[in-house]
Formats: sequence, C-alpha cells, structure tokens
Amino acid sequence: MWHGTEYMGWGWIGLGVLHVAVFWGVILLGFAAILSWRREPRAMDILKERYANGELTHEQFERLKREITDSATVTK
Repeated sequence: MWHGTEYMGWGWIGLGVLHVAVFWGVILLGFAAILSWRREPRAMDILKERYANGELTHEQFERLKREITDSATVTK
C-alpha cells in the first residue's frame, strides 16, 4: 500500500521547517508585543492615579506625561 518513502521528499521537510519558523516567529513577536504594551500603560496609569489623588499639579502631570511618551517612542 505505502511503498516506503517514495512520496516523501525535501518538499515535506521544507514545509515542516517553514511551519516551525512561523510558529516560533509568532510566539516571539507576541511576547515582544506584550512586553512593550505593558510598560507604557503601567507608567501612565500610575501618573493618572497620582494626578487624580491630587499629588501632582496640572503642569507636573503634563511634563511627566510628555517624558513618558517621549521615552516610549525612543525605546520602540
């Protein structure tokens, strides 16, 4: 019925390598996206909370917000 490996060849091996590369590429890109996504919102959340609690003036809030967004732009 199956005559050895005559129907298997380098095409199937190449396809398997491609699938593995795509799989790990998606995993690594997802991990990088999660790390970059978590960093900026956390800093902004803390800043907004401190402003809401009255710990910062409006000028301080705006200055720190610019610093956070500028540093996030530089690291990307």
